[in-house]
Amino acid sequence: MGNPFRAVGVSAEKAAAAYGELPGGARSAHEIARARGLTVHETQGSVTHDRRMGALMRLVARVRAGEHVCVRCPCAQSVCHSSLVREWVARELARG
Repeated sequence: MGNPFRAVGVSAEKAAAAYGELPGGARSAHEIARARGLTVHETQGSVTHDRRMGALMRLVARVRAGEHVCVRCPCAQSVCHSSLVREWVARELARG
């Protein structure tokens, strides 16, 4: 699941930080974007919280089952949403 926040005219870190708010579910991608002065990618911005969380939980299940999963992003920044996905999966696995 891609990052709905475009890193156009802003740092990749700012777009990644916005992505970090999504799993909490308190605000939609559009609400987060407005608050942070970001733009939203048209297709990724329409992904619902339930759909995004379902994808993340399926990823956790795959790793928990012993599958080696490579999470990466084509943006090639040192900090991007794929870093946050890896951290989120690791936290979920640690929780049991």
